[in-house]
Amino acid sequence: MPEDTGRASVAIAGVAGIVSARSDLVLHWVLNTENGLCFRGLYPRSWTCYDIRELGLTVVIRQISPVLPNNYEDSSLPVSCFVVSVLNESDSDLEVSIAFTFRNGTGNRRWENESECTFARFTDGDVTGVTLAHTISQLPCTYGIATTSNATSTSHVSVCQGFEPSKSGTVLWRCLRDTGDLPVGDSECNPGCTELGVGVCQRFIVPANMSRTAEFALAWDMPDVMFGASGRWYRRRYTRFVKGASCLCARALRRREQWEKALDKWQTPILQHPQLPEWYKSALFNELYFITDGGSLWFEYDDDWSKNETQLSNYTKELMRQYGRFGYLESWEYRMVNTYDVHFYASFALAQLWPNIELTVQAEFTDQIEHSVDIHITFHMEGDVARQKTSSRVPHDLGNPADEPWLCTNAYVMHDTGKWKDLNLKFVLTSWRDHVALPRHPDDLSFLEHTWPAVQKLMSEAILEWDQDGDGMIENFGKADQTYDAWRMEGVSAYCGSLWLASLRVAAEMARTLGYEECEKQYLHMLSNARKVFINRLWTGSYFRFCERSRSRESIMADQLCGVWFLQSVSPHLAADVSVLAQ
Repeated sequence: MPEDTGRASVAIAGVAGIVSARSDLVLHWVLNTENGLCFRGLYPRSWTCYDIRELGLTVVIRQISPVLPNNYEDSSLPVSCFVVSVLNESDSDLEVSIAFTFRNGTGNRRWENESECTFARFTDGDVTGVTLAHTISQLPCTYGIATTSNATSTSHVSVCQGFEPSKSGTVLWRCLRDTGDLPVGDSECNPGCTELGVGVCQRFIVPANMSRTAEFALAWDMPDVMFGASGRWYRRRYTRFVKGASCLCARALRRREQWEKALDKWQTPILQHPQLPEWYKSALFNELYFITDGGSLWFEYDDDWSKNETQLSNYTKELMRQYGRFGYLESWEYRMVNTYDVHFYASFALAQLWPNIELTVQAEFTDQIEHSVDIHITFHMEGDVARQKTSSRVPHDLGNPADEPWLCTNAYVMHDTGKWKDLNLKFVLTSWRDHVALPRHPDDLSFLEHTWPAVQKLMSEAILEWDQDGDGMIENFGKADQTYDAWRMEGVSAYCGSLWLASLRVAAEMARTLGYEECEKQYLHMLSNARKVFINRLWTGSYFRFCERSRSRESIMADQLCGVWFLQSVSPHLAADVSVLAQ
């Protein structure tokens, strides 16, 4: 580019004045955030557009993550790709350098200088990059960044094997400004340093009124981890397919186009659907971010798990061997893995996009039902003392990552969830939903056969423990006995009652499918009686009451007909038999 326009710029949507004035700082910070920056997100892709008008340049960074429906290999890879498109609308050819830098740690000062950092440059065919090895919370972690060599002769790749990320970066930025390349290393960066940054850069000519692209990849390789209690090691799922940060970068860059074609095939029919509103299209994809950002865990199966988890069935272990073990947090504020009452809703995404992951999660919960944890604890809200996990109950969650998930289940200690009425019923409904949603041969009933004994047990427990007057309809006790623990339900409730009606209809259908005719008749008879009670006690003539007895009984809760909604979403012909909405 002409000498008078040469400069090094940091494209950042930050606050003006973020950098103090220093004579040795040669950075030029952009942008005008009102006019020069545009962002668009459509998970798992995003587009960030920088308009550098004084040079006639438009730079678009497209970010791609391999979150691919029905793909259980590439979706596990800890990688992201960045495609940088540079459009030159000026009358002059411009030489452009795109530099990608990364440092050790996570951005949290706690881990900024935890261990010695080391680098290694690598080349894999047309892929050039550098790895940065360090530790995070004493666990080995290696970052990798890389770029592809452009086939044209005007492309040049440079690699910086180390700079001091907490200093001004003068050496790096002056070299980039003056030569268009990154320096090999920074003289301020000494061997044995505990803070280290690395970088890759691609320099190329963009002819007037034309565009060029450069591709980059980021990988984070932490193959073996353990949780807070340090009970055992877990190996991440992706290690089955790719080992090492350099190989992860190469795989990402070589499969990026294939991934984008798969994403287009998945998303385009929905985006072009004429009857879906724009906000709904956005929500369908962009709210899926939690599948990777929700403290997600995906591990390879380990035969040693059976030593401490004797409840794991052969059926579940075989699924884990094929698809791994998956978990995600209820939220970042509620650190519990696979919290079942919210998984009931979120699992629709898994069932549709990664059905075999959902199948594995549900199979594991099936094994947990008869499992009990005999440790007695005092629950905070009521002061009740009870087992941490009661037999014949679905666990609230599979543990806290600060402790030891899967080994210490039911980390929720605010209430005794063994008294909650909705968890068991949500399990029954989810078992049927997963059977319906799974891609399988019509004669394959193995999953249903696995869950059926648990379904029978839970339905029997419900009628014995929660039907106070023997009319076939379960009642609430006026305490925190369901997920909405701040809402007091007493007597028949629309929320638990609708879940019960739907569960009876689903249990009857399961029995019919598996050939248990007498069970089917029994559940249908109970459904007929329970439906009458539900309508007689809750229907006002214009709406269903929140519950039979409580100060809030005349209220309407958004989720109170949850069972009917769920059944309508999964098997409308079964929902018609419940038909409380026909009133």
